[in-house]
Amino acid sequence: MRNRATKGAKAQSLVETVAGLCILVPVLLALLDIGVVMIAGTIANNLAKQAARAAANVVQTNSTAANNAVQEVQKRFPPSSMFPKATLTLQGYDASKPPTNYGYGSNITVIADVTVNLPVPIPMLNVGPTVDIKTQSTEPVLMSTQGITPAAP
Repeated sequence: MRNRATKGAKAQSLVETVAGLCILVPVLLALLDIGVVMIAGTIANNLAKQAARAAANVVQTNSTAANNAVQEVQKRFPPSSMFPKATLTLQGYDASKPPTNYGYGSNITVIADVTVNLPVPIPMLNVGPTVDIKTQSTEPVLMSTQGITPAAP
């Protein structure tokens, strides 16, 4: 009789372990996807800020030099299997606005769009295998009013 009770307890603990893993594994995989999306948000935010700073430091009367600075930041982004593409777009560069007493002119806004390949797309969350993360950053254009040019990025 004792042997039969031991087998029943072992079977019960095996069923409980399998039931617990059926709940725990999808939760852990969803947390992994959320972590990757948060990292992509940080990457997109940093790219937008770097590009906006680079464009703001270029003192020109047209947007060609600012756009070139943004494209240089985009070229430095190393694509990987998890983050295959990043697109940086220059928005609203108006260098014709005169600087104020503090040396500030207009603002530059850069929009970053980073594509993310999720490591484990979970079907019940209705999120595809790729996600696009968009963010923007705005920086003031530093105009030299006393012959001092802004530092290079």
